[in-house]
Amino acid sequence: MDPPNLGAGRTPFKDKTNTLEGGGQNASNSGSQLVDAMERKRERDRARFAAMTPDQRNERNKKHRELTDEQRDEINKKRHESYHRKKGNH
Repeated sequence: MDPPNLGAGRTPFKDKTNTLEGGGQNASNSGSQLVDAMERKRERDRARFAAMTPDQRNERNKKHRELTDEQRDEINKKRHESYHRKKGNH
């Protein structure tokens, strides 16, 4: 007795024309291209940072710390205001 032909009338797995991205390959390609671009940017940034003189590096780090402090102060201010708003509602 022959096994029943269960795949009759079905499209084969290799046919990717019914995917959302119009072929299936574009979705993974665009993601890998994005990762590649980000990695190239990281490498350029690393090279730029390594080429800096110690004074340039210290100045860059100082500016980064100041910016980070400002951002932290802003976040804490928002938390403080939110806390007092919630506390006043009870």
